[in-house]
Amino acid sequence: MPQQKLESELNLSLSLPVEERMKCALLCSGYDEISDRWRLILLYQGSLEDVRRSVPFNYVPLLGPYAIIDIATEDIEALIRFPQILYLELSRPLYLSVTTGLAASCMDAAPYNFSSNPSEAAEEPGFDVNPDANPGSESAAGSSPLYGRGTLIAILDSGVDFRHPDFRHPDGRTRILSYWDQSLPYDGVNPYGLGRIFSEEDLNAILDGSSTTSHGTFHDSAVPDSAFIPAIDSNENVNMTASAANYAPAPDLSGHGTHVAGICAGNGRVSGGRYHGVAPEASLLVVRMEQAPGRPGFYHTDYASLMMGVDYAVRYSQDAGMPLAVNISYGSNDGAHDGSSLIEQFIENCIYYGKNTITIATGNEGLSRRHSSAVISSNISPGSSSASGQFPFSIAPGESNLYLQLWKNPVDEYNYQLTAPDQESIMISGQPGIYQYSLGQTTQAQVNVQVSISQSTPYQTRQELFISFSPDMLQEEADDLSDSDYGNAETPALSSLLPGIWTFSIIPVTVRDGTVNLWLPSREATNAATGFLNPGSELTLTIPSSAKNVISVSGYDSSTEVFASFSGQGWASPPCVQPALSTQGCNHPLYSKPDLCAPAVNILSTAPGGDYSIKTGTSMAAPFVTGACALLMEWGIVRGNDPFLFGEKVKAALWKGSKGLPAYRDYPNQAVGWGKLCLSNYIAHII
Repeated sequence: MPQQKLESELNLSLSLPVEERMKCALLCSGYDEISDRWRLILLYQGSLEDVRRSVPFNYVPLLGPYAIIDIATEDIEALIRFPQILYLELSRPLYLSVTTGLAASCMDAAPYNFSSNPSEAAEEPGFDVNPDANPGSESAAGSSPLYGRGTLIAILDSGVDFRHPDFRHPDGRTRILSYWDQSLPYDGVNPYGLGRIFSEEDLNAILDGSSTTSHGTFHDSAVPDSAFIPAIDSNENVNMTASAANYAPAPDLSGHGTHVAGICAGNGRVSGGRYHGVAPEASLLVVRMEQAPGRPGFYHTDYASLMMGVDYAVRYSQDAGMPLAVNISYGSNDGAHDGSSLIEQFIENCIYYGKNTITIATGNEGLSRRHSSAVISSNISPGSSSASGQFPFSIAPGESNLYLQLWKNPVDEYNYQLTAPDQESIMISGQPGIYQYSLGQTTQAQVNVQVSISQSTPYQTRQELFISFSPDMLQEEADDLSDSDYGNAETPALSSLLPGIWTFSIIPVTVRDGTVNLWLPSREATNAATGFLNPGSELTLTIPSSAKNVISVSGYDSSTEVFASFSGQGWASPPCVQPALSTQGCNHPLYSKPDLCAPAVNILSTAPGGDYSIKTGTSMAAPFVTGACALLMEWGIVRGNDPFLFGEKVKAALWKGSKGLPAYRDYPNQAVGWGKLCLSNYIAHII
């Protein structure tokens, strides 16, 4: 029987041989095959030091009752016997969601006027709280333009080109107060046991040439080969730095984080002030996320790295006494999308520490065909032509692995059927447990099917069915192949799944609610031709943008005033009725998502190497909102107009100021929430 302190996928992964586990990107996330150790997300109570006296493991305590632990496979069973250990989850993969935006968001500003002499007081643009006042002048309300001064913006992304002039003061000093590069060897100092943390002084030493650097190349033999994760008190100040003597932050190879940072807070120095960001005088904190290569052209991090990044940013801002605006452009399809996962709960919990906002892009899954849903009728039978009971999906040629998740109400009982393209099928019991099947017994393209069906947990009412597909080959067929056969186009690839149209069918036993939601991995993790044949746009937003307390941002094209159809969408239906009385099912939590939308198409911003580039995606929409949060907190907290203007109050301000798009009449809705970002609409109510 699966352990109820372990999430469904972790239970399944631990039940598999290592070689089978390694075939699925999700099931092996956080697992190191060489050391046979796991990095997992932990919900706990009490003291972990008491547990460590009996079970060997390392851990990083995060804000609240959460921690990241490093533990050997053989010790997990002993660990979960302790009452302090409440729940463990995999550290799942997270993928990046990949000139016109400021005006569209009601934040017009005058150009910068940079002087060649840094000592001269150059007039710099900001967002004027009085649209009729000249930039830099006192408005009728006694306020002046907003620049983001005194606020801190945290960029958790692929890194930032810290040498770019747009992230430096006129005298060349950096605007980045702290830069944690998780991709570098452990510095032996920071309490997260990961990467190196550079202070403002470190970065300035690198910029003025007084420090020998190597862009992350290992030169210090004193740095340990493997990081020990020290046990620290959860309230301990983690603003620790490492000497930059032989290191510099690694280059931002994708340019994604540099682009995002420019939208939030670039000061436009390279362009003479023309291409500046929303909060051009905000200070920056950068976390270059630990990255593992995925599909060619894509890079991903994981839940644990992101949670530690958020933890560091919140702790740093508390220690510095600065209001914080966090920007996150990573997302995943893995989970119920209802705020119940540990990463969503952790991020929601962070709002209670210091004065901060957390803005997250909803992802680019709107057209990816990775989500499908239905309300199941009680009269569906195997082989039924009813679309509500069958979910056909395509697996593209060359797909090396795949998984499917179904989430349902526990009041409903189903059995399931999975049919391969060759019409061979298997029946799957709906009873909680772990099951293993094989399809393709008569062909060379055998597929191993691993199934885990969860119970409800103390932290999640809904039940999950998880199916992992991994390729295999019959041993006798493999023995018959010659070396030349392995390069023959007509020979099924040993590392690929059987391509074609598969069908997942639901066979009702007892139906009271009937709502089911299914997800495939995000588009960055799979081939573009893989997806459902009957997809839905609702609930295509990615985790953790589905968390309640965060500000979730979708995208629109500001040149046409049209919603960007690639944007992940949420839900905005009326509150659910009790399942026993429902005839239409309940497909959403009791809050709406997204919160609003922002420009996401053809956005010009900073690029590595001191240049600018154009990018499209909800990753470009979120930083407009992050920058706006910094401006609001400058007005409220830094200037003393409203010391409580942070967290949910900032979200409410953005709701209140948002404007509608021509295509929508009802708000909030699942595409754009309360409408498009328009900061001056809110400002008009408070001056």
